[in-house]
Amino acid sequence: MRNTFFVYRILRLEGEIIEIIGEIVGCLGVKSANCERATELIDRLTNHQTELTPLILKKHPEIVDVVRKVWN
Repeated sequence: MRNTFFVYRILRLEGEIIEIIGEIVGCLGVKSANCERATELIDRLTNHQTELTPLILKKHPEIVDVVRKVWN
């Protein structure tokens, strides 16, 4: 039961991070840039940085790509 809870928590975290990444990409579009909202989303993403595992980053390389583009 404990293992099931852990797996559910990780999957939920993955979904939330992918959702945040998608919103960041949408907020930083050329035609409809919303930097204020993107900043809020980046703050939410940094709150999850301790929970990011190498497996999540390997499964979703777009996380690394978006963060690299935002920070540069």
